[in-house]
Amino acid sequence: MIQNISKDSGGAFEFLVGLKLCAVTFILDYYQVLIGTEGLSIHSHPIVQLGEITLVHGDSGYRDALCDRIGSDVVNATDTENELTIDFSDGARFIVSFLAEDRVGGGPESLVAQDGMLVVGDSEPS
Repeated sequence: MIQNISKDSGGAFEFLVGLKLCAVTFILDYYQVLIGTEGLSIHSHPIVQLGEITLVHGDSGYRDALCDRIGSDVVNATDTENELTIDFSDGARFIVSFLAEDRVGGGPESLVAQDGMLVVGDSEPS
């Protein structure tokens, strides 16, 4: 469920298109990614797809695959009820689950935009 003050669901992430992935920060139980000037805190382990290769948290090369996208442009960003998909100019894709069972740390949010205006998650922790 997308809880949101200033954006509508189903296209709420289109503002990322055309921006570059500038940074990936690994924090104890979540990630922060900086796309352009938009910071996103991701509270689940994104899936990384590199063509036919799919990497998940814990796989060898997973963190490198996240960081290797730094400098790549976002060419598409789409959301459904269950996930956000971010496509990059180098053909890679990040998939961020919005499902409570995929969250790390048991908190209520799957993703929070840096400005706090876009929160994806439940109103109550699971």
